[in-house]
Amino acid sequence: FHTYYTKMAIEHGKNCLCEKPFAKSVKEAKEVFDLAKEKGVVVMANQNRRFDADMRTVRKVIETGVLGELLEIESHYDYYRPSIANRKGLGMLYGLQVHPIDQIVGEFGTPDKVVCDCRSFDNLGNSDDYSDIDLYYGKMKAIIKTSFYVKLEYPRFIVHGRKGSFIMPQLGHQSALKSKPGPVEIQDYGMIYDNLYDVIFNHGQKVVADEEVLEVLRILEKATEVAKEAR
Repeated sequence: FHTYYTKMAIEHGKNCLCEKPFAKSVKEAKEVFDLAKEKGVVVMANQNRRFDADMRTVRKVIETGVLGELLEIESHYDYYRPSIANRKGLGMLYGLQVHPIDQIVGEFGTPDKVVCDCRSFDNLGNSDDYSDIDLYYGKMKAIIKTSFYVKLEYPRFIVHGRKGSFIMPQLGHQSALKSKPGPVEIQDYGMIYDNLYDVIFNHGQKVVADEEVLEVLRILEKATEVAKEAR
């Protein structure tokens, strides 16, 4: 985790773009934000996966309104790695699942309700390599799933609305280097740096808001407790 080094930089009057996970807990994150405010500097979470090609494409489709009122969005961040059976210990939620959780929170905000099924198929109570996290927004449900036992090329996103559905294929982490299955937005991690510049020099709004960071951490903390209690 990055809290120690982030606080050190802030104490020296430096603006910070902090890698994920931003902190281990909501409490730690609040301490960082409070310290930045006290010192008069900017600190923001580097949730650049909001600008992946697949996420930007889904966002654009939703914004057109062509799907109508959204009813369900399903996000998959899967691998096929049976060797995960040899891994014991928590940390996958904070290291991997944090990305798709942040993408949903960044797009739709704080959910009305959170339901977590987080565990391991191999090391119950001692790992968190499988997760099915449901975020509810009024009538809409966002399903965020991660597994290391998915061998087929499952879609990255499936979105259903009252007027239609949209399927976004997997492009992988280096989506800028992959061939596209049609008119797909480009991956552009530079957008977060453009925003950081605007926040520092023009008093713009953070594209990754403090409350969004705190909400993602609340979900991660809850999901981790569920994984610990899995039997």
